[in-house]
Amino acid sequence: MRAKRQEEHKAKKALTRLIIYAIYLSTLFIISYLERDVNSFNYKSNIENYMYSGGNGKQGFSSINRTEDFINWLNTTFISTMYPVKNYANKNLKVQEKRMFRDDASVRVRPAQLRQLRTVPAAYCSVKKITWPYPCVHGYEKEFADAAEYCAGWKPLDLNCAAYTNQKSRFTAGAWKYTDAESIWGTPKTGEYGTYDGGGYILRFTKDKDKGQLLIKDMIEQNWIDRQTRAIFLEFTLYNANSNLFVHAIFLTEFLETGGLTKWTEIQAFRPILISDSIGNLKAFCYITFIIYILITTTKVVFKIKINGCSFFTHPWNLVTIFSIFLGYTSVSVYIVRTIFAKKAMKLFYDKLLTQEDKFINFNHIIIWDNIFNAVFATLVFLSTLQLLNILGYNKRFTQIISVVVNAGSDIGGFGFIFLIIYVMFVILGTLLFGVQLRDYRDFFSTCGTLANSFIGKNNLKSMVSAVPTFAEFFYFMYMFCVIMTLITIFAAILNQSISNVNASLNIEYNKLGMKFYISKTIKDILGMVFKTETDHKPNVTKGNLYRNNASADSETFDVLHLLSRSLHQTIDRRDEKTYEKYIESGKRESNGDVFESSKDDSERMATDTERNVYKHDKRVHFDDIMFNFL
Repeated sequence: MRAKRQEEHKAKKALTRLIIYAIYLSTLFIISYLERDVNSFNYKSNIENYMYSGGNGKQGFSSINRTEDFINWLNTTFISTMYPVKNYANKNLKVQEKRMFRDDASVRVRPAQLRQLRTVPAAYCSVKKITWPYPCVHGYEKEFADAAEYCAGWKPLDLNCAAYTNQKSRFTAGAWKYTDAESIWGTPKTGEYGTYDGGGYILRFTKDKDKGQLLIKDMIEQNWIDRQTRAIFLEFTLYNANSNLFVHAIFLTEFLETGGLTKWTEIQAFRPILISDSIGNLKAFCYITFIIYILITTTKVVFKIKINGCSFFTHPWNLVTIFSIFLGYTSVSVYIVRTIFAKKAMKLFYDKLLTQEDKFINFNHIIIWDNIFNAVFATLVFLSTLQLLNILGYNKRFTQIISVVVNAGSDIGGFGFIFLIIYVMFVILGTLLFGVQLRDYRDFFSTCGTLANSFIGKNNLKSMVSAVPTFAEFFYFMYMFCVIMTLITIFAAILNQSISNVNASLNIEYNKLGMKFYISKTIKDILGMVFKTETDHKPNVTKGNLYRNNASADSETFDVLHLLSRSLHQTIDRRDEKTYEKYIESGKRESNGDVFESSKDDSERMATDTERNVYKHDKRVHFDDIMFNFL
């Protein structure tokens, strides 16, 4: 009985913790849901449909393969989409409507800009006799990056051309001088091929379509894109008031030192400011609840460390709690930094709106802080959800999966080391064999992903055979046999053995009273209080109740008399059993050593037992009456 009460108390405590933790976890889910608006994906897809995708006579960014294609895309798709002059009915737009994006739902947040990264010519070319008089040009690297100032047409700077180049009437004025990343809030960016600095030679568009077309024309005439060009970023920002979302878009064209180009895009929707409507109030309330829970948890952890000392850190779940607290404070700090930068950017936007200055405002640093916040908060949500297993861990059946992994920990560790060696061996072999021919094997990490896809049956043997006919089939067969068939089967066998051991240990344990028992018991108690009948309210005047009511005034007397009553009942039972056994023995002796067979039938025998039970009950009532009268 005592063990049962302890298990019930443990289940009650676990249920209370679960309810409190469920409130905290719900707060995290609400914050993460509000931080990532469901309309973000639709907004991004809309921009891609207008700018990236082609079809229906429109050239998309995805179809660019040459420098000429890039220029045509700027002149047609980009200009017509960013500077609409007519609606779908071919009617002229008003002045305010011309500030809108082509979809008539988003407004331009200042004009777009083109940012070019260049490299200097190489000082020495290994095959100068072949390339002369053209110099060799490196791929983009920090040490080879060009940051000098030029005259129009990338001519060396002198006093004669400087005045002509920087004339305000020229559309490419200012595009021949390098701008540092710090002055434009620029950050390094990694594209499909390389990583590029946040500064560059900037060509700024205006808010007028005609001037934008003249700018592109002047750029072509002055040969702004040449052999030293390595990357051109097209950057712009839009705002959709209907969903209160900003979108920052980057269309990167990389000009390779091998000739040709590659394309890379980044379109991210974000909400830099906290709105003051009902959703904003809910978000603020959730953040306050989240901060309060983190502070309370921090206090508890510090108190436990003070009591237990270094032994507190030996428990894995305590380490998870500490890491979750760290992520909580980090997410709050990142959120504050993001809000500060967003307010600065929005203030700059409003200031330039008043001064009518056409200058691009870079929101990319806010995107970076937003991504950091989402990554940290997503990790926090993951660990917090995982900690549900710790709350439910009073019963090992809830943590059976973890028990399986822990039980097989040493075996999995040894197997994982062998698996890593063999897998890396095939990755290196695949990169060396197919890296030159196939895109999926172009580098180490791409090959890792390609071979990992084979675990789910996704492979492209035909392209491998076409690229390297001699070794492709041998490589594929050895990989499938050694990794897929052999190693994966061994891993499954290790887990099966561990599962069997854990199940055996769980079957040995007694059945614990879980939260299901406590919840059902609580519900029954509540329903019993609500649905009481009239007879339930009538006073019960049985001897036992009178005895308990009278004894309630003195709890110690009641406990003593109750213990004495139970002892007398047990004594009567034992005495009656001995009397009944003597009666059976006497019957056997009367039968002269034969097996005792009662002359009574089954009904008479049952009647005898009933009479004996009634006799015992009368004796118990008699003793209860004595104690009642005494009390």
